[in-house]
Amino acid sequence: MGMAATALIAVANLYGPGLQGVFLTTPIPGKFWGIPITFGLGILIMDELRKLIVRTYPKSIIAKMAW
Repeated sequence: MGMAATALIAVANLYGPGLQGVFLTTPIPGKFWGIPITFGLGILIMDELRKLIVRTYPKSIIAKMAW
């Protein structure tokens, strides 16, 4: 919930017409969103895979490293 609220505040600051003048920001072009979103999704997928492996094989080396 906190991450969604933070993202919403960031988007409001970047794209809200009233706040752009206050913070002196300009919208980020769409072509620059690809790398951060891909990186974030990669981290999310790797973490979910780690949790799946830990639940499936609780005595594995990955489970021992996770705790």
